Amino acid sequence: LSAATITYGNEHAEKLTVVVAARYAGRPAGTVQITAGRATICTIRLTAAKGSCRLSAKQLPVGSYRLIASYAGNPDFTGSASASRKLTVKR
Repeated sequence: LSAATITYGNEHAEKLTVVVAARYAGRPAGTVQITAGRATICTIRLTAAKGSCRLSAKQLPVGSYRLIASYAGNPDFTGSASASRKLTVKR
């Protein structure tokens, strides 16, 4: 998260960045989904094991969210998920 608290209507200022690290050699490829509960916030296509996305304006209602980044894996790397990070949208 570029910020833990954002203002409703200005969500596009928030940048979500991921880095998928391999335990051994190589750079994981594929996609990472950022979710809040059952809702997908964005899908990030990895380039050199990194990627980011920006939220759209008014994408999330006012409230608190627990965001999780989930890497689906590919034939060379096992999938994984991050610990949750709290994002608050305020008025």
